[in-house]
Amino acid sequence: MINEIRLKLISSKQFARNKRLSHSYMRRKLRLEHVQGAVKVGRDWIIPSRDGAIDTKGLQTAKFVASNWGLSHSHMRRLLRDGKIKGIKVARDWIIFDIEKQTYHRRREKKKPRTDKVNS
Repeated sequence: MINEIRLKLISSKQFARNKRLSHSYMRRKLRLEHVQGAVKVGRDWIIPSRDGAIDTKGLQTAKFVASNWGLSHSHMRRLLRDGKIKGIKVARDWIIFDIEKQTYHRRREKKKPRTDKVNS
């Protein structure tokens, strides 16, 4: 499923290059909702490369999910690169689909407070 979604999505910069328009002009068109099927995720726009709509249910950026799960953004990117969490990279950001279905379990428990006794 994710591979077929990857083939269908492009960034606003790629879309502008394909249409031979400037990226600033394309961003203006996106803000005015003149591009059919475009969805803003985080700070970037995702556009279907072919006709059709994007299913935005459960669509989140890696940064948003990391903050909700209590992880750092760099750790979340590493999990995505290693395939431990399913997602795709569109332009510079990672996009995660169906976040409700995904789970991640820490292998190691959080550190416990030390209870060392000092001999006096």
